[in-house]
Amino acid sequence: MAKKKKISSANGHHHWFEFLLILLGAFSILFLMALISYHPQDQGFFHQGQPHAANVAGHFGAQLADILLTLFGFWAYCLPFLMLLLGWQLAKPPSDASLLSRLSASLGFTMIVCSAFPLLHLLGSSLTQDLLFMPAGYVGDMLASSLIAQFNQIGAVWVSFTLLIAGLTLFAQIRWLQVIDSIGAYWVQLFNALRKIIGVQTARVSHVNIARHKKKDETQYVDQEIPAQEPETPDESLILERDIPKKSTSMATNDCSVTDSKKSYDLPKLNLLD
Repeated sequence: MAKKKKISSANGHHHWFEFLLILLGAFSILFLMALISYHPQDQGFFHQGQPHAANVAGHFGAQLADILLTLFGFWAYCLPFLMLLLGWQLAKPPSDASLLSRLSASLGFTMIVCSAFPLLHLLGSSLTQDLLFMPAGYVGDMLASSLIAQFNQIGAVWVSFTLLIAGLTLFAQIRWLQVIDSIGAYWVQLFNALRKIIGVQTARVSHVNIARHKKKDETQYVDQEIPAQEPETPDESLILERDIPKKSTSMATNDCSVTDSKKSYDLPKLNLLD
């Protein structure tokens, strides 16, 4: 029975946390809409303006945006996301984190807030020349004035930046040595990839140049003037021998026999007087 009561009470608390998450989510979206649709001519809490509100959230959104931007400046746009983060932390089950880690996270968040406001006020004074609020609002103006009174302008910027880095280290539990090692490894990989790409491109260019030089050499070799050779005059005797057909051996033998027969059968001359 005791276990069932504990389970039911835990479920009841969880439902309340989910209810808070829904409310915080809805109000964070409303705040973001009011801040994004802020119009300087709207009538706000600190400033007078036109009676008809141009803000998406109406008169409520115009007054809310005027209050947040006047107090916190541009950091007011981070408020809806902080509300969502707070609701998520409340809705999820409790973690096993130690008390020291929770205190360090809270201290880091406080340092981030106390350093980001004066840093934005010191570096972004030219961002709101045409607006009705300061870059970090009245909060940033007060913190920056106190720092300038102690460290002057440059010293105040350096102290604010140092507190911001320290707060991020505590809040997000950042290990800067690992960050530096990872950045160095990334740059080494990028350098190796670029070297491979450059090597491939140079190899392609060298192959193309070799092919062009080879083609150029071939064209030059073809275009060279070959010395003209005088045509050989054939021998006239050879031409005559070739054109005159030779007599066959049989015809030669027949001619010889005919001449011989003529010589052997000559009749003796007759003397008519005898």
